[in-house]
Amino acid sequence: MKLELHAVELQDFKGLGGGPYVVPLKNPSFLSGPNGYGKTTIFEAIELCMTGEVARIEESIRQRRENGNVAHKTSPLHNNGSKPFVIKLHVAKGHEARIIEVSKSPGKTPLADYNKNLALKWYDPSSKDAAAETVTRQAISDWLGFGDAPGSIYKLFVYVSQEDNTFFLRQRQTDRHALLANTLTPA
Repeated sequence: MKLELHAVELQDFKGLGGGPYVVPLKNPSFLSGPNGYGKTTIFEAIELCMTGEVARIEESIRQRRENGNVAHKTSPLHNNGSKPFVIKLHVAKGHEARIIEVSKSPGKTPLADYNKNLALKWYDPSSKDAAAETVTRQAISDWLGFGDAPGSIYKLFVYVSQEDNTFFLRQRQTDRHALLANTLTPA
């Protein structure tokens, strides 16, 4: 079943203090802008909602373990150490829509535990009286159709890093079209 991302709302998440900021998403969506403008933050918010982890942080943890240093004094997800972060992902699957909400209270968080104790909720946006329902990571993964492999499925939602962007732009137009064809082909 086809998934459609409609919007992501961010509040006090990573480099985006305050908020909530609403980023509307269309199918397909391309985010473009200079370094430091929040593109990666948006993708990592979506990734955290869909998979329960952030691949870049997981890689950092792996590298730090290899070097014997996993200490981290502040949460890599909080913008402000005294406020919780909140992410709301508006997603539809067929005719059923959900808002998946992920939040975490502030506090000292060892790097390896950045995704532990996340508050997970969802609700039906079409219902005026919809109360947020506490939900498990597995229930979200199952509803999204990811089953037990959310991280590998998320790789379908790829973003182009700056290095890849340079490579991409140096390609001939027909080659660029071929590279994008799978991304833009309707399901």
